[in-house]
Amino acid sequence: MEYSKEIGKISEALAKAQGQMKPAAFDASNPHFKSKYATLASIMEACRPALSAAGIAVMQGASVDPETLRVNVTTLLTHISGEFVKETLSIKPARDDPQSIGGAITYARKFSLAALLSIVADDDDDGNLATGRPDTKPLLTSVKKTSASTATVAPTNAPAATKTPVTNAVVPKTTTQGTPVKTEVVVVPAKNEPVQAPAQPEPPVTITPKAETPTQQRIGKIREIFTLSAKLGHSPQDMKTEIATILGWSAPLRESSQMTNDDLDKVLVTFNDALTARSDMQQEAA
Repeated sequence: MEYSKEIGKISEALAKAQGQMKPAAFDASNPHFKSKYATLASIMEACRPALSAAGIAVMQGASVDPETLRVNVTTLLTHISGEFVKETLSIKPARDDPQSIGGAITYARKFSLAALLSIVADDDDDGNLATGRPDTKPLLTSVKKTSASTATVAPTNAPAATKTPVTNAVVPKTTTQGTPVKTEVVVVPAKNEPVQAPAQPEPPVTITPKAETPTQQRIGKIREIFTLSAKLGHSPQDMKTEIATILGWSAPLRESSQMTNDDLDKVLVTFNDALTARSDMQQEAA
């Protein structure tokens, strides 16, 4: 981060402006990561009135390094006194085309401005996305308590029970005071039953899976596109820009309903081919 020689006036103005800023509205959602985020327009709407009232202007410039093809976006906060604060954010687009470069510039503008003004622009995922950990949730299980006096546990390798004729027997029974009481229990001997032949196995039943509806098929394709995009290392904005490039659109994808079924198939084939090509290159490198 760079500063002017003196930053007393701009610091005072920023302190007043931040006290008047409204929270940025999370006006967009990422269905793949199931999270919401604030767009560049939402961040500008949250900060611009307060900054203007405090005498602070926002300027953002972008350039592309011809050697590395990285996009560099510089955000400058300048005060009417001449004091300033600025920071540069560098991002490498997924592809060398206008759509990818434009998406990277917008992405860098949003996060650099949000960082300079301490505006929250995305859901907090506890660092899972940045560190490569999947979004996991603990599994909740319920344990049914069984009374120790009534619980019965069968041994794993217990022999099969056999029928044995039992004659009259006298079984001692203990009362709560510990005094044995004799009680006669009469058990009728088991009758010898004829042995039945084992039942013939029933013929296998073939279950025909229920055909998916067109809506279910479409949802499945969209989910597969999100999965392949994540494996290719796309950010949410990269994925939208990449889909627009594949379909020949001039603007990035806004929502999945814009795509027809043929569009979904075309994107799936392209993402699969890209993933296969990456895997082949990695195997050759190994």
